[in-house]
Amino acid sequence: MAETVSFVGQTNNREANPRLASLWADASSSIRKIGDGADLADLTFEKNLYWRNPEFYRGQGENKLHRISLDNILVQLRQLRSSYDRLQKKVNG
Repeated sequence: MAETVSFVGQTNNREANPRLASLWADASSSIRKIGDGADLADLTFEKNLYWRNPEFYRGQGENKLHRISLDNILVQLRQLRSSYDRLQKKVNG
């Protein structure tokens, strides 16, 4: 995510970026292995698709773009982390 933030902060250019796409695909694959991580894995996979072909997303509805926004992904990541922390307390508590 940090690399995406850095890239987006440097330019308004939203052309395909194979490096970012690959990083998001890797994140999706890793997150998919986590229990309750399917929704976030789907979001990160779609982010991979966005960076492979941003032109496809031009003109999409605001809801579609918000769904894959960094802000929404961070919210989903925090929710997954909270679920994990609660589970850890039950296991260790």
